[in-house]
Amino acid sequence: MKTKFWPSNSSEWNIIDPEEQGLDSDKIAAMFEFIEKNSYNIHSVIIARNGYLISEEYLHKSEILDTKAYSDLLPPKAYTGPNHIFHDQASATKSLTSILIGIALQEGFLDNLNQTLFEFFADIWDPNFCDSESKKNITIEQLLTMNSGLIGGWDPNYPKTKYPPADCIKLALNDVPLGAAPGQAGNWVYSNEGPNLLSGIIANVTGNSTEEFAKEYLFTPLEIAEDETFWPHDEKGINYGAYIFHCSPKVQAKLGILCLNNGSWNGKQIVDKDYIRDATTVRTSMSKGEKSVEYGYLFFMMDKPLEGYYMAGSGGQMIYIIPGYNITVGFTAGGYIPKEGYGKLLLDYIVPLAKP
Repeated sequence: MKTKFWPSNSSEWNIIDPEEQGLDSDKIAAMFEFIEKNSYNIHSVIIARNGYLISEEYLHKSEILDTKAYSDLLPPKAYTGPNHIFHDQASATKSLTSILIGIALQEGFLDNLNQTLFEFFADIWDPNFCDSESKKNITIEQLLTMNSGLIGGWDPNYPKTKYPPADCIKLALNDVPLGAAPGQAGNWVYSNEGPNLLSGIIANVTGNSTEEFAKEYLFTPLEIAEDETFWPHDEKGINYGAYIFHCSPKVQAKLGILCLNNGSWNGKQIVDKDYIRDATTVRTSMSKGEKSVEYGYLFFMMDKPLEGYYMAGSGGQMIYIIPGYNITVGFTAGGYIPKEGYGKLLLDYIVPLAKP
């Protein structure tokens, strides 16, 4: 069996037989038959194990395409860029923002996670901001754990605004109210404003846009090419830290493998291993009715029986990291995923024959 390798660039990352890394090609083929039979509106699937690419398929109307690109028949907002290789990651962008915060800590641009909003935005702070005095004390860690007190976009008190906002920092600081005190025990409210503020913090401390920072400290070391990513920004040049980062499936897989390897890539520590450990373990655990949430630093934890974590975006954009099997799986989709969800695909077709 071959050993792990690190592709010098994504174009040289070629698919190998699943059996070479302990997976079952018949099972994976059966998974795509299941997707077609049950009309899962999946646009792409990418599977990697031990650093090797096992499968990279693109689909339209639940059927595998004969090209390695998204169909031009997909809704135009689903993808963009040359050769249709980008796909919107929606809120899976939040986990990327978390990774970049870890890099900013490692590289000395940030001191610690207890630094507060006011430290970074003092030059634009206005005492007339909504809940101004309380917002001053919001910490980076509270933004990472959705414990900042900022209300969510579905709250009736959320200001009416266009999406994506023209000025995401002003929206968060000036307009969006707090529904609870920052850091209040047991308060977890899913917020887009927190990750957008984190993107603003990265831009503030580095003097570059979040995208430029990512290119230098993350994408370049991972040999991610210019034509594999696209990151929209607001009118002030702040890349949206909460949503609409676009990338190729191979970028999904590389981000997953980076996390699997505790922030290391080909012998270089890209993100501090302790930060990756903290980001991908439970920091907040709560239940609401039948729903439960276990959350790290902008990462969700997987449900049993699989142990791991994932990056999640609306419409079915997911990157699963399963450390016990050294497997990452990336999905993009168009919104319709049946009730059993991706868990069935992982449990019934990808993981069952893999030896831990």
